[in-house]
Amino acid sequence: MYVEAMQVLQNLEVSASTGPKRRQFNLDVELAEIDSFLQAVEKLERIVTDYPSSDIAVKLVNGQPILRGMSLAELKVVGVKQMKEQRDAFLHLKK
Repeated sequence: MYVEAMQVLQNLEVSASTGPKRRQFNLDVELAEIDSFLQAVEKLERIVTDYPSSDIAVKLVNGQPILRGMSLAELKVVGVKQMKEQRDAFLHLKK
């Protein structure tokens, strides 16, 4: 679960670093990437809940940086909020 989540987050980070300059904006792709991010964070949260004594869970709870120096707690507060706001805005555009 951890490896899957981290692969998704790393792939999204690479995609974000190439930016819109290198690829044409596609609403469906953007929405899929947001959903992938949210699912990856959910997997990390599930590790903490389902396997609280595992080394990975302990590191996640203790603030180990996961993505761009942010911990799971920071991803949940900042990243998830931003992604949900972005998704809502994109869904509004899709109407």
